[in-house]
Amino acid sequence: MRTIAFLNQKGGVGKTTVAVNVAVGLTRLGRRVVAADLDPQGHMTRSFGVEPEAATLYELMKGQRTLTETLLEVEGVRLAPASMELSGVDTEFAAQPGKERLVARAMADIPDADACILDCPPNLGLLTVNALAASDSIVIPVQAEYLALAGLGALMDTVEAARSINAGLTVLGIVLTRYNHRKRLCREVAGAIRSHFPELIFETRIRESVALAEAPGFGQSIFAYSPRSAGALDFMGLSREVDARGFA
Repeated sequence: MRTIAFLNQKGGVGKTTVAVNVAVGLTRLGRRVVAADLDPQGHMTRSFGVEPEAATLYELMKGQRTLTETLLEVEGVRLAPASMELSGVDTEFAAQPGKERLVARAMADIPDADACILDCPPNLGLLTVNALAASDSIVIPVQAEYLALAGLGALMDTVEAARSINAGLTVLGIVLTRYNHRKRLCREVAGAIRSHFPELIFETRIRESVALAEAPGFGQSIFAYSPRSAGALDFMGLSREVDARGFA
């Protein structure tokens, strides 16, 4: 099983949208996918149409639930939901030995899974550290704007620091989100990122899309909500790239 964290400490870049739709896209390529929502806001959980329930990732991390009790199947993906209780993880587990590997232990030995997708919170707290410790690689969604460039450099420094607890961690790729090829700014930012990280940027860019904005409100992936939309086309392309890089 390959574990891939979707990470950006800057909010509003479409990180959860990318994580949800790549998870579903991989199932459409024949992969058996598990997804875990590490964000206390539960955006991935709600994007799959699931309200936080008693059996969530928090109880799994505390050892109060088994993996079988926690996972729910939605659109072919087995989901470990989030709850607001995750917001207390930094304080609750501060003094616990091995606190950076709680997620790795909780998600270990998943039966019949090819990929585990982790949706990280938009910060660099303990849950994100846990995701970095548990993952083989990360995908970085970046909005096509200038401020994203400064944040991307800081994020790369964070990944480098995380190799002290996970030496094998790699960056699988950088994906541009909310892209509009008619805007000069988008084209310039894409060029700058390609110049700095030519081997990392994905060819697929996630275009601005009304359907992508609407789908989470209906608790569906873009494939279920609007399967013929530009968003569905983009995410199928991105899923193929993730599959090719992540499982080569």
